[in-house]
Amino acid sequence: MKKRLIISLFTLFLAACSAPTDKVVSLAELQQTWQLVSIDKQAVDKSITSTLNIAKNGKATGNLACNNFFGTFELQEKTAKIVAMGSTRKICLDLQNTVEQQVTTVFTDWSEVQLKDDSLTFIGQAHQLTYKLIAK
Repeated sequence: MKKRLIISLFTLFLAACSAPTDKVVSLAELQQTWQLVSIDKQAVDKSITSTLNIAKNGKATGNLACNNFFGTFELQEKTAKIVAMGSTRKICLDLQNTVEQQVTTVFTDWSEVQLKDDSLTFIGQAHQLTYKLIAK
């Protein structure tokens, strides 16, 4: 009985050591269209439509919540940001303004990138954004 327990624990230890922990994401994997579904692990209000499209040439475009944005998506190891980010300047509702500020804060600074199945997460210094895949 003791021998089985030791073998089981050893096997579990080896499996845990060989499992990938922090996968480095490639630009090719992100070249799709994504929709924001949560900020700081809280669901985004259904009235908000915020998207991110990453093109093959590294161009990033989308909608912050009210205004459209554009820039160049840069990826280094496990972090990313949008360089030279610009946007339209429409007058937006308070909730839209709040979401736009949160998204902009994360995208304009280096944030950790995590990709799992159809979920893309950016972990910034101030906020965590989670997107779901909507189109390849």
